Amino acid sequence: MKLVKSAVLGVVAVASFAFVAACGDKGGSDTSAGASSAAPSPTKSLSAADQFSAAVTKTTASTHKFKVTMAEGAYEGSNDPAAGVSTGKLTAEVEPGTKMSIDVQITPAAYYVKISGLPLPGFDGKKWLKIDPSKVKSMSNLGIGDPKDPVDLKDLPGVIATAETTDGKLIKGTLDFTKTTWGTIDDEAVKALGDKAKAVPFEATVDDKGNLATLKVSVPAYGDTKAGDVTATFSDFGAPVTVTTPAASEVEDAPASTYDLLNGA
Repeated sequence: MKLVKSAVLGVVAVASFAFVAACGDKGGSDTSAGASSAAPSPTKSLSAADQFSAAVTKTTASTHKFKVTMAEGAYEGSNDPAAGVSTGKLTAEVEPGTKMSIDVQITPAAYYVKISGLPLPGFDGKKWLKIDPSKVKSMSNLGIGDPKDPVDLKDLPGVIATAETTDGKLIKGTLDFTKTTWGTIDDEAVKALGDKAKAVPFEATVDDKGNLATLKVSVPAYGDTKAGDVTATFSDFGAPVTVTTPAASEVEDAPASTYDLLNGA
């Protein structure tokens, strides 16, 4: 979930390639029903960092809905990590008055991506681009995270610098993003933040069943970028996630050049 800069850059790069050959895939739907993780709920014997890690582990093992918001845009959807099924919509303001959106429908068999909002042919939101998962190393160039962890939650326990809690429900602390980037904090931001990147404030809440319910990361100002929060909410744990495969008439196969872009060739 390298939002939102990488998504815009990736989409603009994709726009330089022609979208060809309508696919012959028939429309349909894939439905998955997830079960809640058996991971233990946080207890008083665990440190605050361990309680946060336990909440992340439980959340990323269960079906759930997510919504991430920041100054640059938003990313929301639903995920079934066990089945590798996910839906999502990323929206971002490319320039004042111009908004771009990326819709995704992900199954183990195919990734469907629809891009709209750019004044370029093929970006009117009418066609889905079909991508073969076996040919893709990462969707990060489109701002999309791991299909089994769209918000990249699993990265966060490893970057905790400090954490404290009095009840296991509200956890406060700092994150060290020099260890790995996340959200709006990319390599460029880490460099500009300097030592501040080692202690970025965060707050998280955990629900009564041990799931991560909310997360707020308060990114300090750097360069020309104002200070701002990245906030995330998680809900509907254990509910089924349904992906509707687009009709054949609405789909085009991704050309080889698109795979080159996504794989960094």
